Amino acid sequence: MVSVVEISSKVLGWLGAFLFLLLSGAFLGLLMSRGFLWFLASYSTETAFEIMIAALGTLFVTVLSVFIAAPLGMIVGIVKAQRLLPRFGHFLDVFIDSLASLPSIAVGFLGYWAILQMRTYFDWNLFPGLLPAASCLAILNLPIIVRTTESAIIQIPRDLQVTGASLGFTPLQNIFYVLLPLAKKGIGGGLSLAFSRAAEDTAVVMLTGAVVDAILPRNLWDAFPTLSMQIFFGITDARSENDEAKLFVCTLVLLAMTTLSSLFGERLLRKRERSP
Repeated sequence: MVSVVEISSKVLGWLGAFLFLLLSGAFLGLLMSRGFLWFLASYSTETAFEIMIAALGTLFVTVLSVFIAAPLGMIVGIVKAQRLLPRFGHFLDVFIDSLASLPSIAVGFLGYWAILQMRTYFDWNLFPGLLPAASCLAILNLPIIVRTTESAIIQIPRDLQVTGASLGFTPLQNIFYVLLPLAKKGIGGGLSLAFSRAAEDTAVVMLTGAVVDAILPRNLWDAFPTLSMQIFFGITDARSENDEAKLFVCTLVLLAMTTLSSLFGERLLRKRERSP
């Protein structure tokens, strides 16, 4: 006999799913009607170019941030999974949890402050730009990469983890030739999720290098545009329906980038869980 609790749980579950799909569909419909359809009806080369440049700027800074965070995040994840530094295991857990809880505005402020200190005390000709912004985003990405790498390594069956040792591999060779190839799907999923986390950030890039009317950066120290900055400043600066519609298009493009990256990462993580 089905209990009242089970029936209530199912009803609430279906109701929650229905409301989520309803709100998501309404939001997507709004973006499509006020953004994409307007874009098709009132196509402007200048507006399309601005959105494309902002999308490319977003892509540049997020990919660079993932490349910066990936080596350190993978190393820490492997160290934790293999317990290579048992005395520092608790410290690493606290450190990673602290990074995961950092507000993005605080990370952006620290990055901006660090640039000022380098200019003041080291006489370095540094300015907010692509590399400082990507480095700060890498701090936010680090916990995601560490956790997914650690989880991917732990999920490898024990008999496969010791395969390299039985063949005479050193611990480093075992990591490169056995563990990393077996965990590549889980690690790839974590990198995709880190990309999504960095792409939507506004506070960090606003303080460390993003400029609304910037062109594509020519080097690592140039300012750059992002979709999130276009949306943030466009909200207070929209003067016409065309300006407002451009914000909807930017939102739709940013949503598409983060959604596709998240879905790809989740798919890789599910494949990792199903694989032997």
